[in-house]
Amino acid sequence: MTISYRVNAGPLPGEGWYQDLRASGGRIVGEVCHFVDFASFLVGKAPCWVMALPVGRDDDSALITLGFEGGSRCVIEYVASGDMSFSKERVEVFAGRRVGVLEDFRRLEIVHGGRKRTIRKMSQDKGHRQALEAFFQAVKAGAPSPIPLAEMIATTLVTLEARKLLAAGEVRQVKLPEFVAKSAP
Repeated sequence: MTISYRVNAGPLPGEGWYQDLRASGGRIVGEVCHFVDFASFLVGKAPCWVMALPVGRDDDSALITLGFEGGSRCVIEYVASGDMSFSKERVEVFAGRRVGVLEDFRRLEIVHGGRKRTIRKMSQDKGHRQALEAFFQAVKAGAPSPIPLAEMIATTLVTLEARKLLAAGEVRQVKLPEFVAKSAP
């Protein structure tokens, strides 16, 4: 599976806590984690390696490549310098002679066998309500978390490693601990 996840995040105004890397870890840790989660969900595994490249001198823009056991790859293009009138998120997935394109969680195109199917929604649905409902049901029932702790740890380690690579200005691949790659969604 090959995944391209482009995020047109836009600039952050002023001097907020999100821009203080020591206090918050910055946007890479605080926001890119969601895109790592989504890619892990699609692939069915946590990444086994990460590589991160800064874009210019902007701490908020980066290209992050994730490698998965079995050969799947995801490139997350997180850009803070784009025009906000352009779409915010676009995910393209290529696998099994199919292509899926998700635009701003409002429109999904699936292409297979020369045919294109489009699903449109009037409102954006990223699954927040459903995630909260699943969490509260698990708490009420005393059931395990709907998202296993190992998956949350894996995503956290991936984004922390990406942040370290960006801060160091290094271009290298970091192999993640073995348990991270084994924590499948």
